[in-house]
Amino acid sequence: MIEGIVGALIGAVAGAYGKDKIMGNSLQTTVENLQRQLNVAKSENQRLKDNETSLQEQVDKANAEMRSMRNKLRQSEDESDDRADFTADLKRDNERLRNDVTRLKQELNELQMQYTARKQELEALQDKYDELSK
Repeated sequence: MIEGIVGALIGAVAGAYGKDKIMGNSLQTTVENLQRQLNVAKSENQRLKDNETSLQEQVDKANAEMRSMRNKLRQSEDESDDRADFTADLKRDNERLRNDVTRLKQELNELQMQYTARKQELEALQDKYDELSK
C-alpha cells in the first residue's frame, strides 16, 4: 500500500515536471501541486497508521480473549479429570465393598451352619443328660 502511494507521488512529481516542460507552468504552481499531493499522502499515511493501530488493538484483544478461553478450557479439563478420578475411586470402593459383602455373607453362612450344628449337638447332649438324669 505504501509502495503504491510512493509510486503515485513519484508519478505525480514526474507528471508535474513534464507538464511544466510542456505547458510552461510556473515553479510555484508545481510546488503548490506537490504540496497538496504531499498533504494528501500524509493524510492517507496517517489514516493507514490509525487503521493499523486499531487492527493491532483488535488482535491484542482477540489474543487476550483466546488466552482466557484456553485457561478456562484447561480448568474445565482439570475438573473433568478430577471428576473422572473421583468416579474411578468410587467404582473401586464400590467393588471392594461388594466383595466385602460377599465375603461377609459367606462367613455369616458358615457361622450359621456352625451355630446350627452346635445347637443340634447341645440338644443331643441335653437329651442324653435328661435321659441319664431320670
